[in-house]
Amino acid sequence: MRAPGGDALSAMNFPDFSLASFRKHPVVVGVVSSLEVLEALVASGSAPCDLVELRLDLIDRDDEILIPLAAGVKQPLLITLRDRLEGGSWRGVEQARLARYQRWATKARWFDIELRADHEAWLEYRAFADASNVHLIGSCHDFEQCPTLDEIRGLIARSRAVKADVFKLAALTTTDAGVEALERGLRLNHGDLPLCMIGMGARGPMSRVHLPLHGSCLTYGAIGETNAPGQPQAEDLVRALLELHAGYAAWRRFAVNHIR
Repeated sequence: MRAPGGDALSAMNFPDFSLASFRKHPVVVGVVSSLEVLEALVASGSAPCDLVELRLDLIDRDDEILIPLAAGVKQPLLITLRDRLEGGSWRGVEQARLARYQRWATKARWFDIELRADHEAWLEYRAFADASNVHLIGSCHDFEQCPTLDEIRGLIARSRAVKADVFKLAALTTTDAGVEALERGLRLNHGDLPLCMIGMGARGPMSRVHLPLHGSCLTYGAIGETNAPGQPQAEDLVRALLELHAGYAAWRRFAVNHIR
């Protein structure tokens, strides 16, 4: 297959970003959901995004194969084993997922955990993250509707309670009203917890450009095949934000000009 990305959009060993940097610019996550795409990404030497998410629940290979291969990815890595109850393929228990995440601790900087995971499991994930100097995204995915503002407020409170580093909500957005609801959710942030809001469905592509302009810290696009309704390509999100978000464009210029 053709290697994804191109020189104009390549991150070229982008400098890592801190949680504080989310106050200045969003970050484009490129989602890899197959071994073929991962191999092509490594072969190309570049990725059309800033952070690469490996959907381990969809990539049917052992870590003994994947970890050495993923070492060739130049961007920081986000590792996800998405639970089947939220659209993924992971069916294991939390101890098994934690064990896999621990195997990736020397390679990845970010890990995704559903907020529905029980509190005791989150205590273990938090201890793992603190010991390994990695970040945790507390996520929620609703493929049927967009939560109300009160429900979003509750999810943010849950994120704070489990000490997630970032809160992520992906919700169905079939109309502009759904996107507006997520935008209102972003206004609930008081600066202490970075929020990521993305839409799925008919208004998903628009939402993933619009919401970063209003404070969403992450936006997700596919590299290769998509794995969520309304998920655009990561390189299209990069192009849009380079044009529309001054802070993002400045950060990308710094990276390309200084990291070679």
